[in-house]
Amino acid sequence: MRLHLPLLLLFFISWACTGPTEESNTQNSEVESASSDLSQFAVASSQPLATQAGLEILEKGGNAFDAAIAVATTLGVVEPQHSGLGGYGSMLIFDAATGKARFLSFSGKYPMQLEKSALKPSDPQAEQNRNGAMATTTPTLLAGLVALHETYGSQAWPDLLDPAVQLAVKGFVIEEELANDISSNYGDFSDYGRSVFGSDDAALKSGDRLVQPDLGRSLKVISERGAAVWGDGDIADAVAGSVRQSGGFLSQDDLSAMESNWYEPLSIPYNGYEVVTSGTPTAGFSA
Repeated sequence: MRLHLPLLLLFFISWACTGPTEESNTQNSEVESASSDLSQFAVASSQPLATQAGLEILEKGGNAFDAAIAVATTLGVVEPQHSGLGGYGSMLIFDAATGKARFLSFSGKYPMQLEKSALKPSDPQAEQNRNGAMATTTPTLLAGLVALHETYGSQAWPDLLDPAVQLAVKGFVIEEELANDISSNYGDFSDYGRSVFGSDDAALKSGDRLVQPDLGRSLKVISERGAAVWGDGDIADAVAGSVRQSGGFLSQDDLSAMESNWYEPLSIPYNGYEVVTSGTPTAGFSA
């Protein structure tokens, strides 16, 4: 598996079903009455440490949206080959208070100064360009999570990022899947990447501890400043500068212009139910 930029947000909800409208009030009251009982809820992700982060937020009184933010940011630490702050995504949510589904899009846009010809098949280096810095889009994950928190969050933003910060700084023991991905891509890593994902000039193995202090510091700043880090400061400078240095087109203007948007989802009736999915720019029902 080759590591590509941008990395995709794994915490992606592709569809949801809601019951018939006439039952919505009853369903909402059941959800509200069960809010203090964790046995009524479940947190699912592709990594146990991320799942645990979500459960801890619920145990502290957070709601499902708070837990989703904790899970998403933690996945960026414990599954760096799949997701992270350099990614983008979308989310389909159900608002129990209104009985309606909503679609939040934080899809990455290509940089304003992109040279489109570099990605076209007519370019001899097109395949290489599509897998490198030239293909980097705007990292809108953070904008999406901030929008979710501003609309539905109940806990303090720094508290939701703390599990990710702690795992990045203190490290965690990697398992076989991550170890295999590190090993298969280690030869393509920069010197800095090898210093993080390797030890003694060799890729980390299953059972080794992965510590990411710089990521932890960045997450700490983000926990204090939110999406404002993309407008100015060391993080924005480092991201834009690194992509540019590697031949990409991402700029400070692209980072400052990032946004997320709420949309009405697509839906169809089916056997007395309303089946709901996200609309453009996602793949909708085929996602």
